[in-house]
Amino acid sequence: MSWKKDDLVEKGRTYFEKAFDEDRESPFFGLWCSFALELSLRACVAAKSPLLLAAPDSNGLQANLMVGLGLKPFGTQTKSVETGKVIDLCRDLHGGTFTKDDGLLSRALVNRRNEELHTGTIAFEAYGASEWLSKFYLCLTHIAKILQVDLQYLVGDDEAEVAIQTLGSRRDGIESSVHKTVGSFSKVFGQKTEEEQEALKAEAQKRATELSYQRCHKVKCPACESDASLLGTAFGKTSVTEDDGEITTRVSVAPDSLKCEACGLRLSGYSELEVLGLAGHYTRRVSFTPEDYFGLVDPDDIDIDSMVEDRINSYREYDNE
Repeated sequence: MSWKKDDLVEKGRTYFEKAFDEDRESPFFGLWCSFALELSLRACVAAKSPLLLAAPDSNGLQANLMVGLGLKPFGTQTKSVETGKVIDLCRDLHGGTFTKDDGLLSRALVNRRNEELHTGTIAFEAYGASEWLSKFYLCLTHIAKILQVDLQYLVGDDEAEVAIQTLGSRRDGIESSVHKTVGSFSKVFGQKTEEEQEALKAEAQKRATELSYQRCHKVKCPACESDASLLGTAFGKTSVTEDDGEITTRVSVAPDSLKCEACGLRLSGYSELEVLGLAGHYTRRVSFTPEDYFGLVDPDDIDIDSMVEDRINSYREYDNE
């Protein structure tokens, strides 16, 4: 048994080869792609440490860790973490490269695979490649970057060329769609009177400021130049610092949506934000008092009489039983 990165990559390459030999309309194409994807995701986790693939089971933890260390435990059945956890680990460990959309695509394929293996449904027959292939190719480019290999090495020269062409067309389509959307909202906003625009911008600025204290990030709207809000998914470790009695947490965030209260523009997905230069990661900072951070209660803030009365009233409902 091996959880080494290189072994997982090589096995994944074999499964990719098998997948790409299948007809693209065949349900076996999606099935083999899902197998290859899981192995590649596990390789991404093992790139940090094979120990992270050991299942946290108290009865077999030592044996599981031995496998992660490349040892062979005797007489014990070992177990690695489930695929869903592997996807979560990829986001935690490689959130700067492995995106939220990659995670959603991975879960979709894994869920179909599970349905295929554990039910009487031919799951990939109703989930054709046209629904997920371009996202799959994009995910593979991110995986290849994490593994520090060329996409050609991962999937072969012919498939890599197809992937690059597909992603190029996909990006052109996204760029056209995003710029068209932004342009339409900009046009509608520009048709409003100057007084209306100023009022909406003032309200948007107020709302964006409020949201910036609720873990959003304030940016300029690409359609109307008002203050807008970016929302994203945190990844990596959270840093905690203390200064003059105030505790501050910091964590990196990969943006995945934008909302403007002034013109009504809404964007969703890392790719759409990337087109507009808004996909840069940002740091989410949240400050706490020590009492709030550690969940402490100041005895002076407790109303003992009220607590006693509430407790007595809570028992009265049983008096009539």
